[in-house]
Amino acid sequence: MSPRQAHRSADSDWTARWGRDHPPAPGVTLGAGHWQARFSADELVDVRLNEQQIIRRLCVRVRDVDWNTVEGAPSRPRVACTPDTAAVSFDSRHRDPETDIDFVWSGELSGRADDVIEWTMVGRARSAFDYNRIGICMLLNPDVLAGASYVARRRDHAVSGRIDDVIAPQP
Repeated sequence: MSPRQAHRSADSDWTARWGRDHPPAPGVTLGAGHWQARFSADELVDVRLNEQQIIRRLCVRVRDVDWNTVEGAPSRPRVACTPDTAAVSFDSRHRDPETDIDFVWSGELSGRADDVIEWTMVGRARSAFDYNRIGICMLLNPDVLAGASYVARRRDHAVSGRIDDVIAPQP
């Protein structure tokens, strides 16, 4: 076990439900149409559709070779809301001198009254480094979404499928 892994806190209800050992920071409430969520620092939390939580947390994660999370330092978000839309843009930098990780990205979040929410990120490595994962993470509410079908759009095509009933570690 690396010294960094030894500093990880024990699993808690917060870890199981939110992917961290403490509650999300306060943020700004966003919404349009039938959806509502809270944007906090560089993540979207407690996304609700018709008052039912569907997504617990939507964020970008940078993981080093030992699967430790390199936390981001987000800029102050730029928020623009109307009755029919909500939009947030911001930048974030994930830097860890111990592992040489230096990754910056820009994020844009938008939601519309027709219940479409879009999250995009564009990132760039500012140094050469080893890592296990860099990307968008979404923690779904399994009580509501287990077994549901989905369609996700990528830049060049759509991906569809069914959300598993059982969550298991990924290979």
